[in-house]
Amino acid sequence: MGGATHDEPKVIGKDEETGVEDILINPTPEGMTEEEAAALLGQDIREEFYAIAQELEKFHGIFSQLWEMGLPRLTFDLPTAAVAFDHQGRNVEFLFNPQFWKDTDRYTKCFVICHEALHVILSHGIRARDCPMPALANKALDVVVNHTLTSKFGFDRSSVHVGTYPDTEEVDEELRGKPIELCWLDTVFTGMEDQVERDKPFEYYYHILEKNTKFVDGKWKIKSSGGKGGGKGQNSGQGQGQGDEYQDMTGSVLDKHDQLEEFEDSKAKEELTDQLDEALDGDEKQDLFDKLSNTEEGDAAQKAAEKAEKENAEAKEGDGKNPGGKNRGTIAGRLQYRANVHQKVKTKRKWETVIKKWSRKYKEDERDSEQWARTKRRYAALGTDLMLPTEVADEHKSETRIDVWFFQDTSGSCYGFRDRFFAAARSLPQDRFNIHLYCFDTQVYETSLESGKLYGFGGTSFDILENYIQDELRRGKIKKYPEAVFVITDGYGNNVRPERPKNWYWFLSTDCTHCIPNECNIFSLSEYE
Repeated sequence: MGGATHDEPKVIGKDEETGVEDILINPTPEGMTEEEAAALLGQDIREEFYAIAQELEKFHGIFSQLWEMGLPRLTFDLPTAAVAFDHQGRNVEFLFNPQFWKDTDRYTKCFVICHEALHVILSHGIRARDCPMPALANKALDVVVNHTLTSKFGFDRSSVHVGTYPDTEEVDEELRGKPIELCWLDTVFTGMEDQVERDKPFEYYYHILEKNTKFVDGKWKIKSSGGKGGGKGQNSGQGQGQGDEYQDMTGSVLDKHDQLEEFEDSKAKEELTDQLDEALDGDEKQDLFDKLSNTEEGDAAQKAAEKAEKENAEAKEGDGKNPGGKNRGTIAGRLQYRANVHQKVKTKRKWETVIKKWSRKYKEDERDSEQWARTKRRYAALGTDLMLPTEVADEHKSETRIDVWFFQDTSGSCYGFRDRFFAAARSLPQDRFNIHLYCFDTQVYETSLESGKLYGFGGTSFDILENYIQDELRRGKIKKYPEAVFVITDGYGNNVRPERPKNWYWFLSTDCTHCIPNECNIFSLSEYE
């Protein structure tokens, strides 16, 4: 990309370039006691980890899979968040400022996580690597990601709240205490947003910023008027004229992009894609490809990644090394290629995949307890900033089995699911799960995988299921409330009020849901095979 075209120098030292995004949350806990800092660093991240994975599934399966494959970490070295790749542990690392994590609501956390994931999926590390003005590149990257999340993945901009501007001298008086504005077309291209096209790639927005901004008194300012931007910045301004007027850009960068280039390492991306390829079904791969390939941003990402891989392969050939070359550009492109070439994409998934996906979050692998407490070598110099509570991870060791309950309605309309009911329960590893199998009508009947028998066949009641669980708790038969309760039914029964409705998964053969709390997870069997 070309250099700056302004009359005044635009490249400045890191110590000089301090924007609002650098003080959203003070990276150094100034005025904070050691006890307060330790309390923030000791937050129970894992308590919320799996609940977030379920929320991410609503936006797209790739977000929940990347999150489950990753490790969240806390550090005061960041103002908000960042993403990195741990080559040693082969994990995605989601890094958060502990104060930001504590103060941020669940919906916004999901937005931030998906924001970080899209940077990786769209190969932003390599595409922004050679930009002469990184601060502007960061803003352009965030404009693309934020608008993609709202236009393609269903996020609501008005529901994202990352905090308020601090009441400090570094912030303009009119902004202090007001909600922080992220990078959107109207906040970054202030005064010329109507002349900037939507749904364009990162490079388009960067070139417009490069030609229409200047850095004054610690702030980025943009022309308040200018020509319509072209794909390479043409007609988007001719430097700084004598009569040009500039105003502040209010858009703040959400995250730090320093580590994104790590994901462009061919081996890292290959490992990451292999894991995603196994975890996602064909529908999810195709849907991701469709969402991104139909955009100029997706096409630009794919071309940039393919070019980089070609150059990397040629360099390896020159060194006499094996060039590899089995991959296909971006993660989205690779997943779609594998799905189309190596497997038949189904129009419907089996409903058992919901249970299979739920069980993955308890899968024991190299990411488990010891890695939750391990500090990445690159951050070792930061001291205790990356501490995590290891006692939380201990709860998920292999010797601690997870209680899962299955209930099969034995009324006539649901009896046909009996074989798949037992097969779904059988799919869970018995070394990790305590599987409780029951059937019910107006009573609860215990059954087993070995017998494969069902009982009852009378009317249907739902409240008896929660009553049975509570009775088992009172009698000490189980020590804690089930992590998951799976119910297969037609939906016709009486009202039930579970203690933990979010732990309940209802598979309905009809559209009758009036007896089931909205907080539960409800699936229509008609949408599945």
